[in-house]
Amino acid sequence: GATIVCSGKVDIDPTAAGATELGISLPVSSNFGALEDCAGTAVGLTIATIGAAILADTTSDRASLQFVAVDTGNKSFYYTFTYQVI
Repeated sequence: GATIVCSGKVDIDPTAAGATELGISLPVSSNFGALEDCAGTAVGLTIATIGAAILADTTSDRASLQFVAVDTGNKSFYYTFTYQVI
C-alpha cells in the first residue's frame, strides 16, 4: 500500500474539560486494524504545554486526534500524521 502523509490546522472548542477526541477523515481510504496503523502528533499554538496524539480509529477508519482539555476555550492545533493504505 501507499504511504500517506497529512498535515494541517484545526480549531477545537471542547465542550468540557477532560479527555477530548476529534475524528479526522482520511484523504485516501484505508482499513485500519490496529491503533498504530496511523500515527502522528499535534501541538497547540496558543498554549505552550498542550499537545495531542493522533492514532487510528479502527471502528470508523479515520484518524483520531486525542488530548486532555483543561478548559472549554478554543484551541488551535497544527498537526501531522502518517498512515499506510491497507
